[in-house]
Amino acid sequence: MSTSPSAADFDAAQARLQAWRSRRPQVSEWAALEAILGLDEFLVRARQPPFGRWLEGLSAEPSLHEIDRSLRLAFRRDCSAMARWYEPPWNTTLARLAAAVDLPLLAQSMRGETPSRALLDDRGWRAIIEAPAADRFRAATGVDAPTASAEPTSDRDLFELWIEAWLQALPRGSDAAREGFVGLAHAARAYRALSAAGPRGGATVASIAERLAYLFRRHAGTPVAMACELAAVVLDLHRLRSGLVRRALVHRAAAVAA
Repeated sequence: MSTSPSAADFDAAQARLQAWRSRRPQVSEWAALEAILGLDEFLVRARQPPFGRWLEGLSAEPSLHEIDRSLRLAFRRDCSAMARWYEPPWNTTLARLAAAVDLPLLAQSMRGETPSRALLDDRGWRAIIEAPAADRFRAATGVDAPTASAEPTSDRDLFELWIEAWLQALPRGSDAAREGFVGLAHAARAYRALSAAGPRGGATVASIAERLAYLFRRHAGTPVAMACELAAVVLDLHRLRSGLVRRALVHRAAAVAA
């Protein structure tokens, strides 16, 4: 008997995705949140839907490390929740996308840098730190590095290596899905390039969001749609982090000056 997911399985997952997508922050909700200047007031509003599920356990005066850890855990939860809507082998394949938040630590480790002890309170990162050097890529990503690939020398190289390894590990017979994932990889590369390109860059966050929405519609009813929605969550989390960090720094500066 075949264990491949049926069209009905994918349709059920798509219906859940559509419902999930409808609960993401809307333009008006972002505008209302970002109009708040003070950290205290910002947190009060951000703890309410649709943002609150991403701030579980965040203290009233969070450190930058705490903000990053909270959003990292939120991303993993979202990825795990969505991946469970799919049957094997896609549930495992999609769950591995959570590795996106582990790449910074993996890059630091592969450069031979000693990680901060504060990172050990993240169970996922502790597993990477404690793994033998040769096993850290698999510990972080769930897949083996391509055997013919050179050792990454930068964060960008590692990002490209991860994409290549993840695509190589796709379930067999998924050529159509591979095309969609390659398109998504292009959008991810454009988003990473934004900080390097500055205001003169051709891509913008809005254009990347539009690209993700297009890919989501084009590949509706396939696992690609879940990956597109998870990528949209990344945009939301980065935007939320930016708001939290700016207000936390201003709050800390005011407290020091008082």
